[in-house]
Amino acid sequence: MHGTRKGYLSFFKWLFKRGQLKTVTLVPFLVLIIVSSLVSWLISYSNSRQIVAELMNHLSVGISGHIKTAIDGYLSNSRQQNGNNQILMSNQPALLANLDALFPLFSDQLMANQAMNILAFGNCNGDYIEAQRQQDASITKGMAGVHTGGALELWQVDAQGSLQELLLQRPDYDPRTRPWYQSSAQSGQPGWSAVYPYYSNQALAISNTMPLYDEAGQLLGVLSATFTLDDLSKFLESIFTGNNGFILLIEENGDLLATSLGLSLINPDNGERRNAQDSAIPLVVDHTDILKTGFDHLSINTGAGRYTVTKRLFREPGLAWYSLIFLYEADFSASIENSNIQSLLLLATISLMTLVLGWILAGYIAWPIIKLSEAAGNLVTAGLRKPADFLSTGLLKRKDEIGKLARMFDIMTNELQQALMNLENTVREKEALLQEINHRVKNNLQLIISILNLQADRIRDPESRFYFKVSQERIYSLALLHEEFYQARDFHNMNITPYICNLRDEIKNMYREEMSRIEVITRASAVYLSIVKAIPFGLLFYEIFTNAVKHAYPPGTEGKILITLGMESDTVVFLQVRDSGIGLAQSSQRKEQLGFTMMNSLSRQLNGTIGISDEGGVSCNLRFSIV
Repeated sequence: MHGTRKGYLSFFKWLFKRGQLKTVTLVPFLVLIIVSSLVSWLISYSNSRQIVAELMNHLSVGISGHIKTAIDGYLSNSRQQNGNNQILMSNQPALLANLDALFPLFSDQLMANQAMNILAFGNCNGDYIEAQRQQDASITKGMAGVHTGGALELWQVDAQGSLQELLLQRPDYDPRTRPWYQSSAQSGQPGWSAVYPYYSNQALAISNTMPLYDEAGQLLGVLSATFTLDDLSKFLESIFTGNNGFILLIEENGDLLATSLGLSLINPDNGERRNAQDSAIPLVVDHTDILKTGFDHLSINTGAGRYTVTKRLFREPGLAWYSLIFLYEADFSASIENSNIQSLLLLATISLMTLVLGWILAGYIAWPIIKLSEAAGNLVTAGLRKPADFLSTGLLKRKDEIGKLARMFDIMTNELQQALMNLENTVREKEALLQEINHRVKNNLQLIISILNLQADRIRDPESRFYFKVSQERIYSLALLHEEFYQARDFHNMNITPYICNLRDEIKNMYREEMSRIEVITRASAVYLSIVKAIPFGLLFYEIFTNAVKHAYPPGTEGKILITLGMESDTVVFLQVRDSGIGLAQSSQRKEQLGFTMMNSLSRQLNGTIGISDEGGVSCNLRFSIV
């Protein structure tokens, strides 16, 4: 249980490390998903905004067309109704003599045409008759003249047109003083009045007027077909423009004709008609100058959002109206924006899930590889001997490629360990053999030295005895070297410095008389050589050092010999034996040509160089490579 918990802990520690194989396998894949998803989202976002812009454009065009159709209906109905009544009254002169007879006609026409509010006729004598539609859709009768004492009376009537109840009475009403009558009488042509307030309730209205003449060309009166601006406002209110959009209908001078905001068309401060620049609509008031310019489509950024404004002209003889359609972009893009935000959140969620799943998947693949790497490292640390917890049992039991790799790795490790054991046995056998050889060589060299000692006792010639002794010493140096290798048990990389020091001491013992006058100073650091390099180097040191001991300081003189040994670089060995004696010119060294010949030969075996200087004594410098 503890091992399992430790394994999970190590897995999660590895999982959140940086720069691992899991990162290499996961990051490009994750970046590709995020980048591609983000690009797709940006394209979708851009397309959605374009769709919103096109939708608003189509909507504003549709609204403009709808408004035009409605206005055309109001205008054409009024114009057509007046034309019909003019023909009727021209053909029936009796209607002019009895204005009450016009009320049933006007009433029926109002019932049939919902676009008009008032149908009326005022004659040149000041008599007046009208049929008016009320807000409850009932038809009232209005009349004025001598029989009403000059007052305008508004009556509720029954189905037969009989007077029932006086609803309103306004004194001093003369149709000839009203704007609709005066404009028609002055022009003498059918046309449209200016916007004017009702005499009865001050509601703003506009009338199509048509003058009626007799055969002599005398004005008999004026027909009027009227609709109120409130009806236009109610129509605009019925059009969908979003939660914050609105529609204005204005005249060329900027006076309001209708709005979709339920805004009063009369300014309560001065009782006059509202103009766009004092409409109390901040967006319109702040941008009046821009709205007065000629444009079809305009975009206005208020800081709180963007409005698209569409302007359209409705022109008729005597009329020039403009519709201004304000659509708030956020009303139409809110759902798309929410969808974009949801898509972005979904993208982030998917990316996070991809990261987690990809991380786990990468761990599932990479963790066993890390364990194999750790096992290989432990194998190296253990000297190629497989530790007890080399590979987890779960890793070896996996059925996938990773498990197969782990099993093959385990088999390879076992075979490598067996090969290592065989190799170690072989090496031990060879080392034992080499030790035995070195031991026997040393013994044989000792035997040769003993034989030479016996033989030397019979030699009477001093020079022969001298060379015999030198040969013995050289053989002894070899024996000493083999003894060092025998004790070191390493034939490939032995520290030669202790051997040089021992050989130095043996030579000092051999030449006690000379050494009594000589001080030897040694400065040596570790130098590792194989037996191939050590044998010629040992002989070469013997030749150089014994020459200095025997010839540098003649009897009666004293001095020093300095031995320097070390690595000049990673691969170059440097040896210097220097004295301050009499030098080569005065010594007997030059007579011993064999010594110099051996020194040159041995240095060549070492692939090195040897140099001898004769200034203030003799300095012998040897350099060679250990490889």
